[in-house]
Amino acid sequence: MTARMVLALATALFSLAGRTDTINTNELGQLQLEYTAAVASNRYPGRPLAALTSYRPGESVSVISYPRVQQLRYLLPAGTEVRPGQALAVLSGPEVTHFLTEFELTGRRLALAESRYRANEDLYRRKAIDETRWMAISEAYYALKLEHEHLHHFHQLLRPGSSESDGVTLLSPAGGTLWYAPQEGGLPAGGELLRIIPVDAMRLKVAVPVASRSGLVALSKDQCELEISSTDTVVDAFRVTAWSEPLTDDCPFLAGQRLMVTPLYRGDSVRIPAQALMQFQGSSAVLVHQQGQLVPTPVEVLGSTADAYFVRSDTPLADRELLSSSVSAVQGILLGLGGE
Repeated sequence: MTARMVLALATALFSLAGRTDTINTNELGQLQLEYTAAVASNRYPGRPLAALTSYRPGESVSVISYPRVQQLRYLLPAGTEVRPGQALAVLSGPEVTHFLTEFELTGRRLALAESRYRANEDLYRRKAIDETRWMAISEAYYALKLEHEHLHHFHQLLRPGSSESDGVTLLSPAGGTLWYAPQEGGLPAGGELLRIIPVDAMRLKVAVPVASRSGLVALSKDQCELEISSTDTVVDAFRVTAWSEPLTDDCPFLAGQRLMVTPLYRGDSVRIPAQALMQFQGSSAVLVHQQGQLVPTPVEVLGSTADAYFVRSDTPLADRELLSSSVSAVQGILLGLGGE
């Protein structure tokens, strides 16, 4: 039986209960009666979820090592905010030195190939050399140009030391959060040295039950509230991954931080004070104040915070006055446990 069916059944039982459905406030003697208006809401909190401060695949700037690095010494701790061109690590080893030499020699070979290409370009236009020779000259030039550009992408991030023993300093290609896993025993050619996470890419990642994915609209933690940016459609162990919007100044979480957050779901509900909720005739209920009487009204609890419940009812409750003090005493009178 669904929650909606339970709520409908409880409402039907309430309507058949007779005189015990209501109680006149004049019959409550010296009980202190205070009322709070129910507040309409278009979202409600769910059970806490485990979240991770991370980034979506493809949003980071990855720095790949061209040569094998025998020794890698990071200059800054992971999680540091860095700027473009800032020194991040020192790379050492014979293959690092060999890379610098290779880059210089490739540059010289490219200069010679380009000079030959330019010198023969005019000859080719004037039909002074044949097609086969021109193709060989062109292919040699463009192959060296491509090779040099490939080396250049990594070389532009390096700042050589004053001597070979000083190693080579690696500079940041972009601004953002420094992210890396410490390397042991050097790093092979083609290995990832580090990543830079752009400031506007850091966000919260949560695993949401499949049944709740469509209604999830935001994540909340203390004073931080972030709207949901996207939800994956691949299911893993009955859950899907959801991503928040990028972190804001109200959400100063650290990279890689794990925390518990409150999911906020889309749905019409009303917010009531926690002390207004009671159990009556096997269902959650509230006492609605109308025309000098308190009327027990069944509700379905959707979620809660430290001091409030978010509920749904077949009876409109928005802006209605609900009893928020002496609720247990009135509950006891309705159940025939005391009072006149």
